[in-house]
Amino acid sequence: MDQLQRWQDLPPKQDLGREGARTPRAASAPRRTTRCSRRGCGSPATASRAPARTPSPRACCRPSRRAPKRARRASPRRRSGCRSSAPRGGTLDAAPAQAPEPTEEPPEAGPGQEPLGRRARAAARGAAAAAQALRGTSCQLREERGDLFEVGAEWSLCHCVSKDLEMSAGIAVAFKKEFGGVPELQSQGPQVGGVVSLQKKGRFIYYLVTKNKYGGKPNVATLEASLRAMRQHMEKDGVRKLAMPKIGCGLDKLSWGTVVEIIMQVFDDMDVELLVRYI
Repeated sequence: MDQLQRWQDLPPKQDLGREGARTPRAASAPRRTTRCSRRGCGSPATASRAPARTPSPRACCRPSRRAPKRARRASPRRRSGCRSSAPRGGTLDAAPAQAPEPTEEPPEAGPGQEPLGRRARAAARGAAAAAQALRGTSCQLREERGDLFEVGAEWSLCHCVSKDLEMSAGIAVAFKKEFGGVPELQSQGPQVGGVVSLQKKGRFIYYLVTKNKYGGKPNVATLEASLRAMRQHMEKDGVRKLAMPKIGCGLDKLSWGTVVEIIMQVFDDMDVELLVRYI
């Protein structure tokens, strides 16, 4: 009991310093909560244990100091956005600013005209390119935008139809409404690879029979055969001007480049002017 009583009367343990001296443990300063010193932030921040003279800005408002170091250490190959390729500690001379490349000025408008916009200039270039004529040995083919039925009466017309003369889709509907004459066409006995015709309003209307049924598709061979048959009729009728849509390229799904080559081959040595109109 005496020994237990002596242990209870002993003073609390004390910390030993590096030199072995018994020094009392320093009392911890109470933590205090302050506000961020940046104007307009006001976020609560916990100050350090030792009281500071002025509260430091919180991390939310403190500018980052590591970003420039990371940018300097990054390789130009790995980080394409890094603008500096100078070695650490060196300087990089600023490259002289390059003058902007001159841009194409819009054409000047004439007196009393408004300047053309970008789309208008593109449309004008497309119209000029389409107006360029293809010339064969004797024939000439020209393309332009416009309504096919607005050409003059001196122009004969042609388009593609099926053997059953249904004409229920595409531009064939407009031909059927404009000229009619379906019973007369059927009386001529249309055949695939051939042509039937009408004479309406002082000109000839040629119907190229390129397929059996209106839901089918023609091929290059039947189209060429119909064009050659139409040429024979044109020579007999004395036709020297023929207007047409882009035949075989609407619902028939043929390539216009291929069709143009066939047309130029068929009418190459014939003295005729061909006009292609499309909307």
